[in-house]
Amino acid sequence: MHERVTFYIRYVDAKKMKAIVSYSLSLYEGNFYPGDWLSSETKMSEPQKFYLKWNDFQSNMVSSFKHLRDEKSFTDVTLACEGQTCKAHKMVLSACSPYFKSLLEENPSKHPIIILKDVPYGHLQAILEFMYAGEVNVSQEQLPAFLKTAERLKVKGLAEAPQSIKREG
Repeated sequence: MHERVTFYIRYVDAKKMKAIVSYSLSLYEGNFYPGDWLSSETKMSEPQKFYLKWNDFQSNMVSSFKHLRDEKSFTDVTLACEGQTCKAHKMVLSACSPYFKSLLEENPSKHPIIILKDVPYGHLQAILEFMYAGEVNVSQEQLPAFLKTAERLKVKGLAEAPQSIKREG
């Protein structure tokens, strides 16, 4: 299959952004073949720096984190409540909750087990889904209690007033 991949490279010098350069590459059978400079305003006498951007970075990271969680790959923390456990990643917990970040920083351990009192297991599963995917479905009758649990765990995006709550029919 012959695909055309376009990379956008932004030229940057000491005075900040000088020009935008666009270059194309063709991908065929796993090999890259050079394309054409589509536009260029660079000066050859100045040292060049290039800004490279992965256009699908955010969606790829979300799907990668979900895959790592689903496969239980590289998990390094266990969360326990109501006699059940969930495995997770310290980095994800820390990025999504100052509560977990502080707890993990104050108690360094290779693979800690965190016991959560007064946290329903269903809420924990939904909070982890929210942390890994950025979204979760919660029933209307569970929403107030779920948000209180998220508030206690200081989950970013849920602990403060939610920006948008979609009703699913």
